[in-house]
Parts: sequence; structure tokens; C-alpha cells
Amino acid sequence: MKVFLTGATGYIGSTVAESLQTVGHQVIGLARSEQAAQSLEAVGIEVVRGDLHQPLKWIEALCQVDGVIHTAATKDEKMPNCDRIAVTEMLSALSGTGKAFIYTSGTWILGNINSDVNEQPPLNPIPLMAWRSEIEQQVLAAKERQVRSVVLRPGMVYGRGGGLVGQLVAGGRSNGVVQFVGTGDNHWALVHVEDLARCYVKVIEQSPGGMVFNVVDECSLSLREIARLASQAAGISGRIQGQSLEAARQQIGLLADGLVLDQQLSNTHVRQILNWQPIARSLLEELELKVEYI
Repeated sequence: MKVFLTGATGYIGSTVAESLQTVGHQVIGLARSEQAAQSLEAVGIEVVRGDLHQPLKWIEALCQVDGVIHTAATKDEKMPNCDRIAVTEMLSALSGTGKAFIYTSGTWILGNINSDVNEQPPLNPIPLMAWRSEIEQQVLAAKERQVRSVVLRPGMVYGRGGGLVGQLVAGGRSNGVVQFVGTGDNHWALVHVEDLARCYVKVIEQSPGGMVFNVVDECSLSLREIARLASQAAGISGRIQGQSLEAARQQIGLLADGLVLDQQLSNTHVRQILNWQPIARSLLEELELKVEYI
């Protein structure tokens, strides 16, 4: 397959690209800058130059591909509107083709939840993620326009030294203490970036349209335990400190609300439909080994 990938130089996107190439798919990556273009070309990815903010300048590239994976995020206040416009244009370009479109959402759209199987409980997003609800519905509705559209909701992504877990370790190393938000009794839904990337591959190869998958590894660790493990990886074993949600909001804004969510989710649905299962190191193993966090 020839796959168009947004966010191809990002933490998730670059790992997805690697996984696609490993099993023989051709990747076309969207690159905003010359530096990004060069890094993609260096690993054998065909480049389309363009910006997520201006989809009409690159949307014709979708005529050449068999499917689209959208992992890009602008990470600014323009993201909701930018994503809405880009998704609308991509779905319009794919309408009537039967081609795949995979949209990256996240488990924070569910709010606090303890669910065994159900992929579609009532949405209860934190304010930072509220805008994604509408886009998820838009993507799923595209099935009626002959787009094989799928929504992936990754949990908290870790692995290869990245993600928020990597930031906890780096912060602990810099500050001498790992700080976390709230009491630490809540649980983070987790997934290793390599397991997540393999899931994208299975989705674009196999998934029917109109599906939603919560992509998590079912590793049930409290935030306090994650902070403790991060402190060990940072070489400051046991030095952790909680801060109030109010104080965290002043420092990092609405992101703080996501860090105190209590989420325990099942991956039964994605296992049953796609025969996907997590095989990468668990977060416990990852942080105990420390290798990618040194």
C-alpha cells in the first residue's frame, strides 16, 4: 500500500512510518520545513511539502495513495480549527473511493472511566479535548460516503524515551524530584509507541470502516507508582512530589486536567477485531531498564 502520513516526523508518526515500511508499505510524508523534508527523505519516505494549516496546497497528493493516517498536531491554540478544516478536506478528497482514513484522537475524550469492553461510552472530554468529539463523529460518518474511516484513541503513549513519561523522567533529572498532579491515586491508560504503531498498520490493512478503537495495554499503574518508577529511571529513587490541580493549572493550563484522569480501559475490542496485542515492554519494564531514558 501507498500511505499518506501526516505528522511523519513526530513522536507517534515517525514510529508509524517505520512500522509501515517494515512490512513493505510505501510512505508519503507531509513536511512543513526543509529540515523535516530532509529527515524523511533520509529514511526513504517520499515527501509532500505542505502545512496542516493550508490543506488545499497538498490535498491533491491523496489521489495517489491507498490510505491516509493522520497523526499531526499543531500544538497551539489554532489546533481545533486547523484540524477541523484539514480533516474535512481529506475526507472530501477520499469520498467515494473506499480508501482508508485513520484519525488520531485519544482516551482523554472519555474523561474518568473504568470500562471492560465498550468502545463507545458517552463521551466526557476534558476541556482541552472537547473539540475532538465533533471531529470523531465527522470521521465515523464518512463511512456513509464510502471512506473506510477509523478513529484510534491511544492511551498515554510511552517508549523510546518520549511522551509524558519521558518528560517526568527528564524533569526529575533536572529538578531532583518527579512532580505529579493530584494525589497520584488515579490511573493512566498506557500504550507503548511501538505497539501503537503496529496497531495503525493493522487498522490500515484490515479494519472495516466506522470503527473506534481504544489502544491501551491494560497495564494498571497508579500515577504515584508511575512517578516512583520515573524517579528510579532519573536516578533519584523515590523522590516524588504531588501538587494540587489548581497549582498545576497555573503552570501548564488545561493539560493538568488530563493528568488527573482515572482511566482503566480494556483493549478487548481491538484484540478481537484486528488480532492486535501489546508485545513491547510494559512501562514497569521500560523504566526499570532505564536504557532509553539515560
